[in-house]
Amino acid sequence: MKMRLAVIVFLAGMYALAAGGQNAVLEKVKWQQGPSIGNLAKTAQVKIPGGYIFAGADDTRLLMEAMQNPTSGREQGFVAPAGFDWYVVFEFDDIGYIKDDEKGSLDADAMLKSIQTGTEAGNEERKKRGWPTMTILGWEQPPRYNETTHNLEWAIRGESEGKPVVNYNTRLLGREGVMRVTLVTEPSAFTPTLPKFKDVLA
Repeated sequence: MKMRLAVIVFLAGMYALAAGGQNAVLEKVKWQQGPSIGNLAKTAQVKIPGGYIFAGADDTRLLMEAMQNPTSGREQGFVAPAGFDWYVVFEFDDIGYIKDDEKGSLDADAMLKSIQTGTEAGNEERKKRGWPTMTILGWEQPPRYNETTHNLEWAIRGESEGKPVVNYNTRLLGREGVMRVTLVTEPSAFTPTLPKFKDVLA
């Protein structure tokens, strides 16, 4: 699949939001409560279930900065349960139509190396900002093409300052580009959180 990977792994970040002064960031965000429909810029929409909250593109970038995650400029939206136990970031890469004709030849080793390289580049930005860096530990789930949803999926385990994190990535292949959807959660919560995430994504 000829597409660019989202190579910067997100920190869990919720502890950063809870730090001194960051509550002011949460108050600035124009939160949209579920049940409702969230607009992912002009690209798509997502159904926000009851008990969940949504933020648009600009507020997503504000949240990422507060969580000490570098932004890409491609952020489209943010979804989380009201308790902030985990969160989801939507990004859109307008690279045109992506064929899935290479779905049977995914190179997990090459993908992992690309993610590690990209994360190191992201770490340079984190160092400049005085933020904690991220280390990629390996696959939580290796890449696979989901024949049912026609999406590319994988999960990476990382660590920052001794705190582990899992990023579960889904790539939605569209006519005009790729929607990058990243679930960010703690490893211990990954298994029970995944079905909830897939309900939101559906």
